[in-house]
Amino acid sequence: MKRVILFGWLAIVPAVVGAQGVTLDSCRSWARSHYPLVEQYGLVAQSAEYSVVNASRAWLPQVRLSAQATWQTDAARFPDAMNTMLAALGTDLEGIRQDQYKLALDV
Repeated sequence: MKRVILFGWLAIVPAVVGAQGVTLDSCRSWARSHYPLVEQYGLVAQSAEYSVVNASRAWLPQVRLSAQATWQTDAARFPDAMNTMLAALGTDLEGIRQDQYKLALDV
């Protein structure tokens, strides 16, 4: 039911707007007439203030800490022939562990 209503509105709105003949000049005049309503809320002043405050804080150092732990059900391993060859050389490599951890500090 909601889809039918939505599609009905999508069909009606362009027809109504097209019948009224909306132009760029009419949009500008509507914006000028409604600007005092926006000014009541002080949105323009607030956005200017936020921009100035954020610009004054841009030089401060930023610190971010992140951590991650994963467990893989199947991790890559060396083939048996390579393990045998490495064991003959006296080296024992397991491959990638199934559990992996990462901790990062960005300054």
